[in-house]
Amino acid sequence: VWLALAWRIGGRFGDWMAQSMARALRCPSDPNYIGSQMGYPYYLQWTGALGGFRKAKRFAPTCPMLFIYGKRKPFMFHSSSWAEDVASGPGCQVIGFDTGHWVMIGKPAEFNQALATWLAAGDRNAH
Repeated sequence: VWLALAWRIGGRFGDWMAQSMARALRCPSDPNYIGSQMGYPYYLQWTGALGGFRKAKRFAPTCPMLFIYGKRKPFMFHSSSWAEDVASGPGCQVIGFDTGHWVMIGKPAEFNQALATWLAAGDRNAH
């Protein structure tokens, strides 16, 4: 809700709110790149504005896709059924890591290995 409110308020105070949330969650990004505009998806989700995500078009990848996410996040933007659908696609894979939002920071070696393995498998299948 805090990030939704930050988006609604906007401006310097909204940016401060977003940056303070990032600090509290130990976001590894430069705070200068964090602003209230990043709270728009939270605003849609929490308020249901414009139908929220209930009316969102269902995403179904038309090409191989690797979806990596952290399991220890306070809020997910995907459902387990969506992840299962993606994983069932040709060349697709879904991997949940025991990390927070920033998987590549929490488990850098494992992230890089998973990405390299997935890319190599796709390269073998292309020939």
